[in-house]
Amino acid sequence: MRTMKTQTHTTIRAVISVTLAALGWLATQVSLAAAENATAPGDSMQNVLRLPDAVTAVLDGGETPLRAQDKGRWTHEDIVVETIVVGDHLAVRLVAPKSGVKRIGLQWKAAIDASAKLMCDAWERGYGDLEWKVLDPNRVMPWYFLYHNQQRTGAFGVMTGPGAMCFWKASENMIELHADVRSGGNSVMLGAKTLNVCTVVQRHGQADQSAFSVLREFCRQMCPKPRLPAKPVYGFNNWYYDGGINAERFVEDAKFVSRLSPDKENRPYAVVDDGWQAGPGVWTKGNGRYPSMKDMADEIHKAGARPGLWTRLLQAPASAPKEWRIIRDPSVAPKYIGNNVLDPTVPETRKHVADQVKCIREWGYELIKDDYSFYEVIGQMGNKLGEPLTKEGWSFADRSVTTAEALREHYRNIREAAGDGMIIIGCNSVAHLAAGIYEVCRIGDDTSGDNWWTTSRQGINALAFRLAQHNVFFAADPDCVGEKGSPKQPWEKNRQWLDLIARRGAALFISVKREAVNADQEKELTEALRKAAKPQEIGEPLDWMEKRLPTKWRLDGKLIEFQW
Repeated sequence: MRTMKTQTHTTIRAVISVTLAALGWLATQVSLAAAENATAPGDSMQNVLRLPDAVTAVLDGGETPLRAQDKGRWTHEDIVVETIVVGDHLAVRLVAPKSGVKRIGLQWKAAIDASAKLMCDAWERGYGDLEWKVLDPNRVMPWYFLYHNQQRTGAFGVMTGPGAMCFWKASENMIELHADVRSGGNSVMLGAKTLNVCTVVQRHGQADQSAFSVLREFCRQMCPKPRLPAKPVYGFNNWYYDGGINAERFVEDAKFVSRLSPDKENRPYAVVDDGWQAGPGVWTKGNGRYPSMKDMADEIHKAGARPGLWTRLLQAPASAPKEWRIIRDPSVAPKYIGNNVLDPTVPETRKHVADQVKCIREWGYELIKDDYSFYEVIGQMGNKLGEPLTKEGWSFADRSVTTAEALREHYRNIREAAGDGMIIIGCNSVAHLAAGIYEVCRIGDDTSGDNWWTTSRQGINALAFRLAQHNVFFAADPDCVGEKGSPKQPWEKNRQWLDLIARRGAALFISVKREAVNADQEKELTEALRKAAKPQEIGEPLDWMEKRLPTKWRLDGKLIEFQW
């Protein structure tokens, strides 16, 4: 009897143990399912830090679905896409030793509120077109996007420094990530190489947290190791009033900005823009109006400013051989670009670019502005792009290098040649690829010295929607406060633009015609430059969900309303 009772008790205990284990497993699955689909009761924030529900690849023959294997592997013939959840991110890798691959697509099932608003970043600069919009399944959202419903804000993106040009799409039942891995306009041929496509991250804000502060935190998450200037970058640029008259005139400009800049510990930069170089793609000597670039740098230093130069380093000089150039059919790129672009995957062109930068550094310049690299590689400005980021039918000399890798290698090449003593400003650079390499990046398209509509559209919009990147990705440069003295650029408007840049702590460059500045304007410029020389508390646009050009800002803890 005791034996039977003991066996019965043992059996009951075993059944209970198995049942509890099963219940525990079921509870875990329910918990995981809940985590995958929502983060709070009644809240439609989504979760993409899990294995995707589907993965596709666009090959030379078209799009094909990949088969799900174990441990997050997705396969088709020799193609393997790995999706690996590690802590608070999802790593995506691609192996394709034989096949050419154009794009990878990841899909997650979702339940997105149709009344929600979304905003996203830009491929390179903003063009007055950044804004919160209603849900649109056809909208291409580069790099990251924010999703705001009536409860709170969620953010979804990829970490800076990816190996692909990444964009998102969202619909009521799906979140998609697309990674363009092409080498120029043709499929990438990786061979034995494993491509680190991207690292997916997300963030869900608190119920009482503003969308702007969520974005600010998310930018820190996407870029944990930025390269930032030791002190705020500010000063003078000559583009918007003369376009580069001559060296003598610019030295006087340097004296002017030096006199208006009272900070002794952080002197202003005086940056010569386009028009000084000897010819297209020639950055090792000046032209007749700038006979000695070294002498001018010395004079700028004597004036109390720090010299800087604009460059277009991927522009091919006439002497560059065909093997150094990107070769494209005229229909692929604008006629005046044509084949006059250096291929950043060719070792000889990388050395050529590095030598140009070293020459400028040896002249004594402390800042270099790298312009037009995206335009020349892609063949279009960022605001002209849709899903096909560049036209097909061309590639880099090294087909194993993706477009994202080629651009990032160009940035690294300049960084290495410039050394630690020079500040680099990226203009027409990709923020997600330049972050961690360049100290400063332009966040918007050109402003103006004589047209307020251009200044307000390009400058204020970029400042509002990309200010969260400031001193997180890099120091943000919203472009200049320009003033030719033209009645088209009313000072009562322009002075507000000046005040906004100076008070929110970003890079402030003035581009003013000295003769057009009266005594009162000079005082206002002096005060703005004084503020710009010191670190400032970042501002926050308050009505950016309703307006492309927000008028209400929180600055220095106060509500300020601008009259644009």
